[in-house]
Amino acid sequence: MIYLGPTADMGDVAPLSGTVPVSTAVKRAAEELLLIKGLIGELEDRLLAWPQLEMAATSMLELQNIDIVQQSLDALTAFLADMAENCGASEVTLDQSLSLVPLGEMRGRLSRP
Repeated sequence: MIYLGPTADMGDVAPLSGTVPVSTAVKRAAEELLLIKGLIGELEDRLLAWPQLEMAATSMLELQNIDIVQQSLDALTAFLADMAENCGASEVTLDQSLSLVPLGEMRGRLSRP
């Protein structure tokens, strides 16, 4: 896989206050999954529009795999959104978790105040 995204410089985002409610962190993760689902849907639409795409068995199988990924993202998003609604007032420190996110734009959205 070739990575063509933003740099992984942690200086891209403002420092965090330290902790956020767990429901906020989970809700943000669910929002990110929806963004990813949208990108995958756009990719699928572009693939379907290619006249040179042969509708051979392998091509159809790959398109079906995209659908499975989208359905999985929907299910995980619904799970996280429900969890966010039902978890208590506990707080979580995001610093360590954010250090695992190499995508600057995503890290910024997850760390917003």
